[in-house]
Amino acid sequence: MGRSGRVKGTRELVTWANYIIVYQENDNTVRILRILHAAQQWSEIKI
Repeated sequence: MGRSGRVKGTRELVTWANYIIVYQENDNTVRILRILHAAQQWSEIKI
C-alpha cells in the first residue's frame, strides 16, 4: 500500500487529494509518523 517514502524505511500514501500520510509498517503494525498537506515544506522526520 502506498509508495516508497522520501525517508529510508518509510512509506507514503496520498489521500484526500492534497494530503500525504508518512508511515512505517511491519508484519502487524502501521505507525503513522506524520500527516502533511502537499504544499507544506518537508521537515526532518525522526524515526
